[in-house]
Amino acid sequence: AKTVQTQLAENAGRVVGGINGDFYSMQTGIPIGVMIGDGTILCSDAGAAAIGIRSDGSCLIGQPTIKTVLHRGLENEADIAPTADAEALTLPVAHINKLPAVWGAYLCTPAFGKTTCAAENGTEYVFRTEEGRLAVGQSVTAVLAEIREDTKNTEIPEDGFVIVVHAACQAAGAYRALAVGDRVQIACTAAEGWEDV
Repeated sequence: AKTVQTQLAENAGRVVGGINGDFYSMQTGIPIGVMIGDGTILCSDAGAAAIGIRSDGSCLIGQPTIKTVLHRGLENEADIAPTADAEALTLPVAHINKLPAVWGAYLCTPAFGKTTCAAENGTEYVFRTEEGRLAVGQSVTAVLAEIREDTKNTEIPEDGFVIVVHAACQAAGAYRALAVGDRVQIACTAAEGWEDV
């Protein structure tokens, strides 16, 4: 609180309280728990509980249980038939804007930082966003621009995102079905009640 008060003093601000609301990654400074700002998922929940504030001002406490999947070859996430250009494929995305490790596919957006900060080599899939945003009940349409194998710490494009998959990740083999030029949808869902947080 003293540090923040000092920072605000020159702007005539006043600190009235402080809350230790989350732990954070020592490598990135990003909270371990969920962060949603203006409806956009800034980082996923990793199974932790959270406080949510809806657009009408009401609050809830619980586990958001954000689930994210990558669809390829579908016109939209509700379709069950593949489009003509690609075999239908659905892949799990375990984390959004978390420090990449071996426990699933990590999706890193510019909100995470300039690079993926991956400490170990893996495959990094670089996407360019066409439309949409990462939000509960919505999806992002993107095109796979580049696949970087046996690498780490890839730059995150300002107009896209990178999915990092370590070779030891259970989904690594399934992700190899992706090819440069594939159009995909990233769809996000959450537990009931968290749709408008």
